[in-house]
Amino acid sequence: MNIAGHIAVSAILHPIGATQNTTTRTTILLGSALPDICNIAQVKLQNRSESEDLAQGIDLHHRTDSVFHSHSWFRKIMSETMQNLLDKGVKRGPARACAHVGPELLLDGALLEQHSVRTDTHQAFKHIPSVLHDLATMVNKTDADRWTTTLTRLSEQPQPTEHGDPELVAVRLERILRHRPRLALPPTSIPLVASTLTEIQPTIRQDAAWLAEDLAQQLT
Repeated sequence: MNIAGHIAVSAILHPIGATQNTTTRTTILLGSALPDICNIAQVKLQNRSESEDLAQGIDLHHRTDSVFHSHSWFRKIMSETMQNLLDKGVKRGPARACAHVGPELLLDGALLEQHSVRTDTHQAFKHIPSVLHDLATMVNKTDADRWTTTLTRLSEQPQPTEHGDPELVAVRLERILRHRPRLALPPTSIPLVASTLTEIQPTIRQDAAWLAEDLAQQLT
């Protein structure tokens, strides 16, 4: 899953008006997205947060990923997407990578079409400055500048919208994979990936809300 997916599941598990206050809830939601924000910044979380709420969110992130990656829905759509890409002539390495990451990014785009997910994601990002000092201590000092720059940028920008566009997702996949020799997607294959993602997008949009609820139920 990606940032919006994790925030959506976390929000279901921590509904507004539950026992925790709004700040606690938002901090947990932000924590649930932190490992994916690390991927954007290309850093690793090395130290446990002093904030129990952030730590709880990070733990939820890893539990959610475990349930999601073994979920029958994800395994089915990943298998079908990979076969589609192979049939179009995409090599096995990049086909496997795109079949894994592509649906995840489209799922983020589908979930961000929901007002509640957009609002929760926006609030989580806007909460970053309030916990920036704590966040800065969670990575190695050599990565601190890149980490805080990424966090500050996210706190100042709206949610990504490109994940709702299969063509832009395909371009991003090429960018993500280009430095992985066995997985690198040739630029000439971008249209093939885009067309495949376009074909699976209606299913992802249809199932997004149900999937988030089902994951939350399995995590309860």
